[in-house]
Amino acid sequence: MHSWERALTKVCDIYFQSESKIEWVLAGSAGSVLQGCDMIPGDIDIYTRDRQAVEEFAELLKPFSLKTKSESPHGDNWLSTYEEPTFTQTFSSGSSWTKGRWVIEGLK
Repeated sequence: MHSWERALTKVCDIYFQSESKIEWVLAGSAGSVLQGCDMIPGDIDIYTRDRQAVEEFAELLKPFSLKTKSESPHGDNWLSTYEEPTFTQTFSSGSSWTKGRWVIEGLK
């Protein structure tokens, strides 16, 4: 089993054991693999309907959050922490995207 499969299995186990009602979809390369594409994903992208759902997912994944705030700005190396489990990025178009990022089974 690849690290992305172990990470996705862990996330799904946590989600289903929580009996949460968060609406989410698996996107990106992991979603493509599940649809039959031949590749090995480098990460797992989970999209939710809104910011509140991202925050609820962050609570479920809290065991994977760093204990202290990341020293990296909100860039490629930023990771979710207890203090800052999510961040909202606003684009010049005015749209925004709230996200969290964890390392699970060695995969971001």
